[in-house]
Amino acid sequence: MRNRRQHWGLVVVGCLAVAGWGCGNEASPSNPGKPDGQSGGPDAGKGTPTSHPPTKANPSPSQGPAPKAKMPKVVLTEEQLKGCVVREGDIMPDAKLPDLADKPVLLSELRGQKLTVVCFWKSGETDAGKLKANEVLGDLQDLYDADQDKGVRVVGINEGDPPEAVRKLVAAAKVTFPNLFDPDRAFFNKVATERFLRVYLLDAKGGILWFDVEFSPTTRRGLKTAIQVALGEI
Repeated sequence: MRNRRQHWGLVVVGCLAVAGWGCGNEASPSNPGKPDGQSGGPDAGKGTPTSHPPTKANPSPSQGPAPKAKMPKVVLTEEQLKGCVVREGDIMPDAKLPDLADKPVLLSELRGQKLTVVCFWKSGETDAGKLKANEVLGDLQDLYDADQDKGVRVVGINEGDPPEAVRKLVAAAKVTFPNLFDPDRAFFNKVATERFLRVYLLDAKGGILWFDVEFSPTTRRGLKTAIQVALGEI
């Protein structure tokens, strides 16, 4: 009887030892699909990349970057082109011309930091579709007021009018941008051979970016667009 009790006691101790060893070394349930050391969570281990809607800074591959605006095109006839000594891509000639105070000024010294509008004009312009001199000066002044802080300058060059008449026109239009005289049209002849009312848009080095052989409402819109394109505003 005594031996039987000892036998059952040894059995119980052995079972408890086995049970203790199993509890201390049993592996915890694994998380399928999750690498060792990865943090948990309801979506952990799915591997789904986060998608973002395309923006201007991050356009979709199919969309690509937005196209840049182009310089407006001025369509001229063959006859009008023959009267152009310089065109887009050429450098505007330089000259020393008298200003309204009769002081010689070099045209290149009046260039803007980024752009320069040079307008050849004369009084009495009455052709259909074109603006008169006072209207041209007023439009150029509006442009100058709006864009001078952006590095844009405006220069007017009068072709052949009496100095006193020019001064009166400029004063009446309340013009503040510089105006020069080309009394014998010697400078104009380096630029063109006809149509004294012309407007040119120059870059910082005097290169011609855009021009027109008149100053009409269409020219006014084209000039404004050309300035916006050159400044990268559109």
